[in-house]
Amino acid sequence: MLSDHNSSLVYASSLVFASVAVYLFAPSFLTDRAEPARAGSRYVVGLHNRANDCFANSDLQALAASQVLRAYLDSEATAEQPLTVALRRMIQDLNRPIRRPTSVSPWTFLRVLESVYKARITRHQQDAHELLHLILETLADEHEKARKAAASPDAAEKPVEKAAPPRPPLPFEGRTVDRVRCERCGSVSVGRGTTFVVLTLQLPQRWSADLADVAAAYTAPETITGFGCQSCRLAALGATLLAKVRRTEPGYEPPPAAAVAVDAVPDVADPAALLAYVRGVDRNADLPAEVEALLPKNVTATIERTTSFEHLPELLCLHLSRSVFSGTASRNSCRVTFPEQLTMRTESGGRLARLVLDGDPGEAEYRLVALVRHSGTHSAGHYECFRRKEMFEPEPAPESSASSASSEPRDERPPDRAAFRAFTGGKDWWRVSDDRVWEAKTDEVLKQKQSVYMLLYERIPARIGKL
Repeated sequence: MLSDHNSSLVYASSLVFASVAVYLFAPSFLTDRAEPARAGSRYVVGLHNRANDCFANSDLQALAASQVLRAYLDSEATAEQPLTVALRRMIQDLNRPIRRPTSVSPWTFLRVLESVYKARITRHQQDAHELLHLILETLADEHEKARKAAASPDAAEKPVEKAAPPRPPLPFEGRTVDRVRCERCGSVSVGRGTTFVVLTLQLPQRWSADLADVAAAYTAPETITGFGCQSCRLAALGATLLAKVRRTEPGYEPPPAAAVAVDAVPDVADPAALLAYVRGVDRNADLPAEVEALLPKNVTATIERTTSFEHLPELLCLHLSRSVFSGTASRNSCRVTFPEQLTMRTESGGRLARLVLDGDPGEAEYRLVALVRHSGTHSAGHYECFRRKEMFEPEPAPESSASSASSEPRDERPPDRAAFRAFTGGKDWWRVSDDRVWEAKTDEVLKQKQSVYMLLYERIPARIGKL
């Protein structure tokens, strides 16, 4: 996506969710009808598309729909966080209340992204998921650098530098954890956890699927054979060490074939001390390199690995991977049914099995705030965004000084939800295709089954409840 003059920028290996191949799409016109915004209705700011920019435009419109992200940007942006500041300004620009169609350029933001990586964005159209992941990862990196800088005292005042406090979860940052159960010894080990900013879900290669089923497949148990279970290997090492220790005891007579197991253990200075260590060590702990080297490699087992969620973000970004690779790349046209409100529960029969919430009573409610759709094929197509409307007040019309002085103060209070629905005719969404904007109803959004590519859900505070 980013290239340094003649070569493309190679992403860091930590961007695990941005590892899919770069797509080179050509812009296309809408393939289905959309009703234009009514004259006199409120508008949302569009974005220019000068050179296959729809992948960036759809991401920026989607992010502009998130209230929790805007609150984070308002509280976080500092001069030392250039992309955070640039995104805040872009989102503020996109959310300006306007009375007539208006568009701005996405390059005021993209130029800052180029400067952060000292590289240039290619003029070929790229993948919206890759860009979204890059933006959020960069925000996280800037937040971490700012946190460390704030936690580092001035050397003249405090010569002893304290460790930086743990980073609070960002609103778009979640965490998964893998649990491994060995079918041979029954031990269960828990990984350290993996942070994600965009959760990629692989779509099945069939006609249709439900988002709940796709998400459940992500957390479904996976059976792996030939796995080197550390607990089993430590037990085997302990058995051979015990045999080696007993061989040095007076009157010891090794049973047949015992010498083979004993001799398989390399010479160690103190087998008894090593045996005591092996017996007392945590089976899930990281082992010293010298002990790791002694573990028998021929001891394997069948394991069951399960992924669960250790932390759920306030802004849940889901990427529905439609790439199919079988010699050549093609597009998966699976029709995905997704809800306006998504419930995540801890029960195995819930929307997402084996879900772990940080201190929550057992479930979390999410509301859809944005959808990025892609129409076309794997090698050519167009991105658009559906974003939830907000109750913006239109810009006041220019008035003369005389009329302004005689007029009564305007009521700046936003209308309640019922009045807003009546005002918009029940059309609670904007459909944005670069600089073209239409109004849309919720059922039109939920019909994007074959073209849905990314979904942005915001967590509903418990005090609000279901809509």
